[in-house]
Amino acid sequence: MEQDHQPHDDVAVGGGPEAAATGEDLPQPLHTEASISAAARKIYKPQRILLVIGGKPDIDWYKLFAGASIHNGDVTIKVEMAAWDEIRLISYGDSGVVVDLLPSHYKFAHLRKRVVSIVPDFLLVRSAITGVHGQDWRNVLYGFMHGCLPSINSLESLYICQHKPIVYGKLRELQKELGGFKAFPLIPQTYYANWSAMTFSTGFPLVAKVGTAHAGYGKMKLKDQSEFEDFQSVVALQDRYVTAEPFIDWDYDFRVQKIGQHYRAFRRFSTNWKGKGLNQRDEDIPVTPRLKQWVDAAARAIGMDICAMDGVHSKTDDKEYIIELNDSAIGLNSRFAEEDLGYIVDLVLLRMTQEFAGKPKTESHGEAGGEGKDKEQQQREGVDAGGGKGKREGRSKKDKKNKNKKEEKEPEDDEREHQQEEDEDPLLKLQIQLERALREKEALAKELAELRNPQADTPKAGGAGGLRRFFS
Repeated sequence: MEQDHQPHDDVAVGGGPEAAATGEDLPQPLHTEASISAAARKIYKPQRILLVIGGKPDIDWYKLFAGASIHNGDVTIKVEMAAWDEIRLISYGDSGVVVDLLPSHYKFAHLRKRVVSIVPDFLLVRSAITGVHGQDWRNVLYGFMHGCLPSINSLESLYICQHKPIVYGKLRELQKELGGFKAFPLIPQTYYANWSAMTFSTGFPLVAKVGTAHAGYGKMKLKDQSEFEDFQSVVALQDRYVTAEPFIDWDYDFRVQKIGQHYRAFRRFSTNWKGKGLNQRDEDIPVTPRLKQWVDAAARAIGMDICAMDGVHSKTDDKEYIIELNDSAIGLNSRFAEEDLGYIVDLVLLRMTQEFAGKPKTESHGEAGGEGKDKEQQQREGVDAGGGKGKREGRSKKDKKNKNKKEEKEPEDDEREHQQEEDEDPLLKLQIQLERALREKEALAKELAELRNPQADTPKAGGAGGLRRFFS
């Protein structure tokens, strides 16, 4: 028998047949059932797998989540990060989502040099699903939706955000609910299903946008009907819808950022009408109740935990106009990026705690077809050991406090908890059964020694019967 399958070193297994025959005192078990259960839980500690998709390639999500856990430290968090093009996915109707992660081209590519199969429990999406250079990973998104995988942001909101006209429709409904333009100043917009529908405009100047794009791509400022017709002739070569909005001559644009219950607001200045360029600068502004109401209402309407609302301030009428709502792939202001990443980590752990409350994880690992931790994960943990603790250290102190309180509970409560854990984890249950059998063997061997000892008292009732039951 291999050494890995031998009983735990510090669990007494008795003196064997020789000790039983001579009547020598046998060593007593060193652990109670409760302590053995605790030891087994330590060996087979459950974990949840978090898959982080996208984000800047220089962000080390392994380090950010190093040492993270939920449920008072009872469930650890194992992180994998990947770009959309590194994901191969199958979703089974009866057993969930299985993901193959291809070798990574991220900065931390040395940490995954081969294909790794995982069964993710939770997603954090930090990258756009479609792009201006032909990127389109909606089929992967549909697979996660098919498998009902919990995510930040919700998979339904990510689906909605793949087409900005749908987002605009949600914001239009919200505007009606809140009482009109004064309560929620959403910019007026016209939708054209295709180029042939562009028979007339709603006034000039205007901003026309082709399909759904990001970072200023696919949109033009049109000053008159002649430019509108030129734009129409270009759109005729593409099977895309078009939206048009009045051009606002703005002096600054603004952004309201929401990460869970943390908010920031910025005022941004640029000489480029799209708000882009090397000369762009920004400043912090207070998150007024009005701004907070806007972003909170929009986040609730679409189902977002992380989002940013963009708008502009008009020079001509001194009004603010809401332009768009961006999802969890938002860029972070470089002045606050490190702090905001910490808020994202805290938000993910909160949502995972809520999602998996009362849902024990029985697997001791998350890799499909693997055993324990692979060398790459151990390497990551070795890299992470020196840093990335941050707020997680504060959580660990709370965890210790909660564990101390837990230990003060009545023995009956502990027994019930251990019994429940045994039922939920087959490996743990087998470990406990093994330890019980070893202790029973010790007790029966001791009884046998007493029966063979002529100086012993009258044998205990049921002793021989107990031996027959054990050896039969």
